[in-house]
Amino acid sequence: MTPGSIEFKRLNAVGFWNGRSSFVYDTFSNEILQVDPVVLDVLDDSFELTRERVIEKHSARYPATVVRQALLDIETIQRGRQALVPFRIPALSLGSKAPLEEIVQQRLENELTQLTINVTENCNLRCRYCVYSGAYSGRRSHNRANEISLPLAMRAVDYFAERSKKSARRFLSLYGGEPLLRFDFVKALVEYARQVMPDVSVAMTTNGTLLDETKMKFLEANDVALTISLDGPEKAHDSNRVYVDGRGTFDSVRASVEMIQRKFPEFYAHKLKINSVVAPHECSPEMVEDFFASPLMACTWRNQGFSLGLINPQDNTFMRTHNYTEYVRNYYVRTCKQFMRAHAGGCGAAVTPLTRALLDRQIRMIYFRSKLRLREYDFFWPNGICIPGMRSLFVSASGRFYPCEKLYDYGDMEIGDIESGFDVKKIVGFVREYCEQAVEDCRHCWALRLCGDCFLTFRGGGSWDLAKRRDFCAGQRSMWVSALALYATILEKNSSAFEYLAKEENRGYGSVNEVMR
Repeated sequence: MTPGSIEFKRLNAVGFWNGRSSFVYDTFSNEILQVDPVVLDVLDDSFELTRERVIEKHSARYPATVVRQALLDIETIQRGRQALVPFRIPALSLGSKAPLEEIVQQRLENELTQLTINVTENCNLRCRYCVYSGAYSGRRSHNRANEISLPLAMRAVDYFAERSKKSARRFLSLYGGEPLLRFDFVKALVEYARQVMPDVSVAMTTNGTLLDETKMKFLEANDVALTISLDGPEKAHDSNRVYVDGRGTFDSVRASVEMIQRKFPEFYAHKLKINSVVAPHECSPEMVEDFFASPLMACTWRNQGFSLGLINPQDNTFMRTHNYTEYVRNYYVRTCKQFMRAHAGGCGAAVTPLTRALLDRQIRMIYFRSKLRLREYDFFWPNGICIPGMRSLFVSASGRFYPCEKLYDYGDMEIGDIESGFDVKKIVGFVREYCEQAVEDCRHCWALRLCGDCFLTFRGGGSWDLAKRRDFCAGQRSMWVSALALYATILEKNSSAFEYLAKEENRGYGSVNEVMR
């Protein structure tokens, strides 16, 4: 039996098989059920045909006794496990105990979580796959024009501080471009933020080429977490991450990491993160794996010490030139095989950072998924959307507010400014329109409880784009059925393969909440 999948029509569920066994992921119960293959063939029919009609319909392929047993198995699962139950969500909403306007207003007044300051749109690199490289139509390029002033950034910090007092944690993120091109600005703003919010967690992403001991002393003293972009060994990294004049940046970035490891060991061990982009290059996968397994990259083995990104899927010259979709598909297949071998052999906790980073989020969401039945929820949160401005407040150089840096890049969904504050009416309108336009597709989708769809995937050209969203949804379903099949197949081989995840959770790795609230 060749591995494959089937989406059912009469209930929100997906069937899949791995060549040996058959499974159903059931949205109503959030259960993964191992079933006889015939169940996949008769499940839809069991909801609209009589028992005898189902037996007759499938008589050419299965004996009557086999079909009859499959129907009994379905009934047993429905009664005993409260699964395989047809259920369509009535609506998408942010809550059931207060009107939408009141929920949004209350959250925006008290529970802001992350402030992102657009430090600069200039960069000393010209990475070939960068969304700001000029290869993407309709996107900005690196420039010196949009640099926020320090007084305006300080006002943004004040605004955020006043409206985040009830948040469990508060975050300040410094965004670029390359923020270290304005180190004096970074220094002044971080010092100010620490005065206003001593508890704030500060983070910055850098290409790593401008770091030195002076900057590192400041970052360490002020507890600023640092993410450095590094794509692997020299040939891999320098294939795409280059200076303006085309020279590779690997030597500079490696020197920075070595300096941090040698002179700031505590920072290296706890505050440094490496981000790598999956991109075509001349190095073999084994060479890249070996690089990240080297002593220099020991920080990547720490939980949350490494992240992996994919190139923006928007049509661009880089993707067309390198046949990027096929490259990622092959990369994903190879990674799944490595992930499978390690976990089936009981070595899941020791899987390499590269292998783990690509699949970790999906596997964690499956492992920690809620077992509540859908009818037990009072309301159904709309996929992965935020309340615009609450989870992330992006402030542009001119002081305009956006939900995130990506929507700012598209010039879409402006939600206020530093002078007037949040435009609550506009924010409520965005949420309401999303819920109203998305619900019909969502109530018929088996990936409802796994989906991370947000405003970004539903907006195009400053308006709602249902076709764009449906393309994204198709990709999400394909990704999730692959992840479910990988998860179920591993457990079939090793029932304790993922127990290490619970141990990491207890050590404070950080839980992954499903999108239902």
